[in-house]
Amino acid sequence: KGTSLLSDYFEIDVRHIDPGLSIDQVTLNPERIRPGSVAEMTLSINNPTNNLMSDVSIDLTLPDIFTPSGETATKRIKQIAPGSAHSVSFKLIADPAAKANAYKIPLQIEFTDPQGTTFSRNETLGILVDAKPEIFVTIEESEVFMVDQSGNVVVSIANTGPSEIKFLTLELVPDSSYEILSA
Repeated sequence: KGTSLLSDYFEIDVRHIDPGLSIDQVTLNPERIRPGSVAEMTLSINNPTNNLMSDVSIDLTLPDIFTPSGETATKRIKQIAPGSAHSVSFKLIADPAAKANAYKIPLQIEFTDPQGTTFSRNETLGILVDAKPEIFVTIEESEVFMVDQSGNVVVSIANTGPSEIKFLTLELVPDSSYEILSA
């Protein structure tokens, strides 16, 4: 009673459920993409495990307003050593008709661990498309031609930039060369 007999030694392979490659940092240069321009997005992919990860594939699913510039939306890394990181860059062009907005970019990372098991991870990145409005102000029409004469002045305001303006406040600064008679 209470004795056991071990007939043979055997190995037990202990693996993490999620071997975990992670994206440590995302940088975009410039931070905000102007419609019609190019930006470079750099991803730092970290391997915090004790295992060598191989056949790493990074795939961006770009919305229609973005196009990869001079390359595809997929990058491959042969290996990422344990405890190290590797950076990949994507050049992206924002469509000239893109509206100023925050856009979600789905990202899929696939990799293989030393035992040959393939893992897939889905992440989401954010990119801002933005440009400052470019305001052009002109006097469209004026009924005032002589000193001490009153009349209407029509001011035209145009946004020649790619971003929309939702609200605009126009302030007429007081000056000795005119007098404001109404709002």
